[in-house]
Amino acid sequence: MAVSLILVPLSVLIAVVLPGNNFLPFADLAVLPFLFVLVVPITKGDLFRTLIVGLFIVVSGLWIASDIAPLLTQAAIDAQFTMPVGASLISSIADGASPLSWAFVKLFELRYVGIAVLAVIAAGMAYLNRVRILKGEK
Repeated sequence: MAVSLILVPLSVLIAVVLPGNNFLPFADLAVLPFLFVLVVPITKGDLFRTLIVGLFIVVSGLWIASDIAPLLTQAAIDAQFTMPVGASLISSIADGASPLSWAFVKLFELRYVGIAVLAVIAAGMAYLNRVRILKGEK
């Protein structure tokens, strides 16, 4: 929680000065502590390491949210969402900054090549899972 209290205001500052960022995380500030809490067990409670990993999460999340914003904006417009006055794009850290979702979107932008890559990854993961299962049975 202590790192979250430091990182939430830092997130706004980073969003203002980060090159390539088009996203200010005002409504999503309440979500950020939940992202940082998940880092604590990985860093074994070390506040400095949690802060460094949290900064990496914020920076990468802002870039991903900025990159995916046109797609989320179009989805909102298609759903008859009324855009806020003065806003040209909308995005979210809670939903729009997921690295896995972003990777899927980027792969699907490659059309058949992206689908083939996903199929190979899925087949490889299925094979590795099958090997793990067979080892567990012995």
